[in-house]
Amino acid sequence: MPTKTKRSADELASWLRLRIMGNASGEATFKRKTILKKLGIRRLTQKSRQQIDEALQRAGICASLGKDDGDWSEASQDAPLIFTLAPSRASRPAARTTSLSSPSSNDTLSFQMHVIANLEWHRAQAEAPASQPKSSRHGRAPKEKPPSGTKHPAEPLSKENPNIGIVTRQEGRHPLRLFRHQQAAVTAIDEALRRHTDHDPFAGLIVIPTGGGKTRTVVHWLMKNVLAQGGKVLWIAHRTELLNQAFLAFRHSAYSDVLGDRERLRLHLVSGQHDPGFKIHPEDDVLIASIHSVRPGAVSGDHLVKKWLSRHAHVFLVIDEAHHAPARTYRQLIDVVRRNSSPFRMLGLTATPFRTAKREQGHIAALFPDDMVFKTDLRTMINRDVLSKPRFRSPGTGASLRKSLTADDLAALERRNFDWSALGDRAARTIGENQVRNRAIVDHYLKNKTAYGQTLVFALNVPNAIALHTLFEDAGVPSACVVGEIRDERGVRNVSPSVNAEAIMRFRANEIKVLVNVNILTEGTDLPNTQTVFLARPTTSKTLMMQMIGRGLRGKKANGTEETFIVSFIDDDDWEGRIVWVNPEQLFIEENIDFDDRTRDTQRRVVRLISIDMLQQYTRLLNDLAESDGLAAIPFLERIPLGIYSFSLLPASSDEDEKICDVLVYNSNQEAYARFLAALPELFDSEQFTEGLDGDRLDEKTLGQLADRIEDAFFIGLDRLPGYRREDLCDILQYYFIYELPPDFIEFKQRKKFDIDRVAAAIFEQGMGGKKKVDYLDRVWESDKAGWQAFFGLEHKRYFVNEVALALRRIEYPELFRREKSELPGLEHPQEELSRFSLQELRTTHPEYYRWLQDKVYELHKRDDEFVSAQSGVTSDSRFKFEIDHKVPRSAGGLTTLDNLQLLTLQENRMKGTKVGS
Repeated sequence: MPTKTKRSADELASWLRLRIMGNASGEATFKRKTILKKLGIRRLTQKSRQQIDEALQRAGICASLGKDDGDWSEASQDAPLIFTLAPSRASRPAARTTSLSSPSSNDTLSFQMHVIANLEWHRAQAEAPASQPKSSRHGRAPKEKPPSGTKHPAEPLSKENPNIGIVTRQEGRHPLRLFRHQQAAVTAIDEALRRHTDHDPFAGLIVIPTGGGKTRTVVHWLMKNVLAQGGKVLWIAHRTELLNQAFLAFRHSAYSDVLGDRERLRLHLVSGQHDPGFKIHPEDDVLIASIHSVRPGAVSGDHLVKKWLSRHAHVFLVIDEAHHAPARTYRQLIDVVRRNSSPFRMLGLTATPFRTAKREQGHIAALFPDDMVFKTDLRTMINRDVLSKPRFRSPGTGASLRKSLTADDLAALERRNFDWSALGDRAARTIGENQVRNRAIVDHYLKNKTAYGQTLVFALNVPNAIALHTLFEDAGVPSACVVGEIRDERGVRNVSPSVNAEAIMRFRANEIKVLVNVNILTEGTDLPNTQTVFLARPTTSKTLMMQMIGRGLRGKKANGTEETFIVSFIDDDDWEGRIVWVNPEQLFIEENIDFDDRTRDTQRRVVRLISIDMLQQYTRLLNDLAESDGLAAIPFLERIPLGIYSFSLLPASSDEDEKICDVLVYNSNQEAYARFLAALPELFDSEQFTEGLDGDRLDEKTLGQLADRIEDAFFIGLDRLPGYRREDLCDILQYYFIYELPPDFIEFKQRKKFDIDRVAAAIFEQGMGGKKKVDYLDRVWESDKAGWQAFFGLEHKRYFVNEVALALRRIEYPELFRREKSELPGLEHPQEELSRFSLQELRTTHPEYYRWLQDKVYELHKRDDEFVSAQSGVTSDSRFKFEIDHKVPRSAGGLTTLDNLQLLTLQENRMKGTKVGS
């Protein structure tokens, strides 16, 4: 078509579609000469006629000559042409199609489409000829008017929706070739689907480590094999960053060698940070949504079914970070898609399919029966030079960030998940210009500058970035600073994009060695020559940490480096439990290693987690070495956990990080945890908690009630040293509710290597002292330095020495460390004073006796391995179906003794009006 046209054929079709949708009659009428005028042409050629017909067909529009069925292109210039929406679209089966605005549709236009149609009506009135056509296929047509229910705007203004992208195909080959492992994954998907008939369901996993291009790989396959064939894609993730990443991957992959003859795609982002669920549109080709925004049972989930799934037969479902798929909400969504798709097709993407050895394998196997379609591991990616080998270091700064902050500053940080830009100007300058901390960071670089080379520094805030940049320059290190905005006395001054672009260009060209930035280079910037990443801003965000680490992990084959130093600077802060800093090495292992308890990496991570807990113990012991401290009296090996229950909890919204939970298990509570996990199925089946459990998470009230029951049944009366947290019980309960599976236990197999008491016994028995003792301790430390450092921390040999000294004191003066333990009372020894307490009071003041009394009541009411109600004789093997009740109420003189306690069902006890604790 000539270049002078005012509109292309596709633009004309879009304009016509909006006009049709804006009319209550479901049609729009124009003279042929008006259509040609819109296109900027005087006559139809064979080529232009073909282009218009194809554009109308793509837009789902039919053109006719009113009463005549002739060819519209052969009509006279003044002939009225009637345009209506086609009853079906070529991209989906007619049986599954409902036209959005046809007279037979029961759907109403969304507010967005009302506004667009209304604005287009105003434009049409200004552009249309004075004489409007008066005839239609039924005679006279009503005058066009804007859709009902909308106000006429004073001006035809409109606003772009950044959450919807209409991507136009780019001719030619995709400029980036797939790596060998990515091409192998594409081939594996093809082969897996070839083994299925057109009617067989398919659900498989793609396992590629973080940084290995999972998203690009699967998007490439979907573009070529689903979207190019007219299908639809539903892409589900739980974090905003993952949704944005998928959107960009689809947009950047729209080349003709991948997308074939498909000319354009409509991408739509739906989440709490993007469009709401009610804006889901039937014409969306790729729906990229957070799990929360399309949750079955919610209103947004209904929109997904009514507006999208019910209209498209061929939908391919993708679950990003598929290790979360066993969660209740994911399983419900998968079932909904399965019921509305024929055949059902699903791929799950993950860096590791299982976070522990067997955790969730039952659900994973059921959800993805085609198993791992393709898998490659982290070592393979590093060995192939696709990823560089990470080298983790954690030097101390000798400075404290917290000392210069007020209570209000700390509260602001907590509200913003420790986003340091949340601080006021004064605090931001003070903490950013901390001379001790900044000097330590720069000095560490200067000592290692040959190894570190091109270094990317993530600073706390703008003052911190400027101060670091200045120190690097003063030390003779070519440096640049990249920031988004600078605050001065006159307000906020945005930094020119060209200034930042020039700094990045100079870093790429190796003209500068250090690039300091604030919130600019966490994603989307390609810096392949980065040899070192300085993490100079602590964070609680797992997503942000992985983004910062990822800036330096481009391998040699990806035009990157052979190895990358990840340097995390540790401050001397005591945050009083406010936060748990994300540890980069722990996070990197967690993101990329299957949690099989036989692997070295898993044991390495367990050591790291336990060492963090032990450092907290050491701090308490160093601050107060009084022998009255119960912790000091416990033998060292008993203070080392036996292992951990490790799992993650899905966040409540897409802008939060998942919660990483590591429950440490000790000798003192191992049996209690085992009994607790074994009882979880019967706890959730108990009649007391069957109502209100149909959401995707337990509410705080129900969680608290369940935790009370668990504490009563298993943990009251146990020694709470060295570690016990009620929060751990709540986390396990929440996890079981989400996944309907208990977390797996990872044993700490290297525990006995760290027996300080054995080291102290050797010193005592051999009478070592003075230099002989010092030399012996040095030999023990150096014999397995890496192991001791991992356990005690890199810079904490003093903790090792202090622990040996404490163990020696326990050997030399055992009477000073004797812990008083109350003996459990026997039946023959009446406890008259305790009998006057309520059960609830005993639970608080005498937990060991309470636990013994509770267990005894259940034991006395047990017959043939089942508990029996004293009132009705109802039996069950679940303790959670019963409560303990006084036979004679305490208000009537009854005592809390075995002969006055009985077992009743929950319903019997409620009807009686006397519950546990009365």
